[in-house]
Amino acid sequence: MWLVNKIIREMLNVKKKKEKHDGVESKKMEENNIKLKAMEINDNKNVELTSLPIKTKRLLDTQIEFFPKIIKELQKNGKKTSHWAWYVWPTTMPGRSDSRITAVTEESAYSLLKLTNLDQWIMILNLLAEYMENKVKEYEKQKNNAKSNDDGSKKKTRGFLFQRNPISKIIPPIDHGRIKFFIQFWLVDNDKNITKHFPTFYNAIHKFNDIFEYGLSIK
Repeated sequence: MWLVNKIIREMLNVKKKKEKHDGVESKKMEENNIKLKAMEINDNKNVELTSLPIKTKRLLDTQIEFFPKIIKELQKNGKKTSHWAWYVWPTTMPGRSDSRITAVTEESAYSLLKLTNLDQWIMILNLLAEYMENKVKEYEKQKNNAKSNDDGSKKKTRGFLFQRNPISKIIPPIDHGRIKFFIQFWLVDNDKNITKHFPTFYNAIHKFNDIFEYGLSIK
């Protein structure tokens, strides 16, 4: 009986050692697979980076550098106060005052969206849409109050009529033309790719454009 118990214990010990060894090997294999996957992703990114046109490569680098600063600026001021229109609303044409000479092409647009910090880009568009919407509501409220002014004074109404368009209080008028070309490029020319592969970005542009166009149409 003693001998049988000894044999059983040895068999169990052998089994445990084998399971431990198999577990270690399995963990090593899993870690190696993760490393290989990461290397593969990096290789693919490097291939895409090297295939980008120089102006789009500059755009990508500048977006990654500027996006955090832009978010801080918007959250602090509630409007655009510095010069970064070319990086948030990129088109196929570099801006006249863009010292970095950045642009995107139809061929590089998809890679740009894959490689840039898309979450931050979306956040910037959503913040601007929120601030524009709030300013439009404020403007319409003031407009209604001016119309319902019955005290016989025209001074208040006249002062309201000469106010700047609500959109211009969030985004300077000099940027409006670029924004329209940006919308044309990303919503019309590249509509199918963005809709299929980047729906959150696509929706953010739509939301931004809806309030932008509505705000500009207010008389």
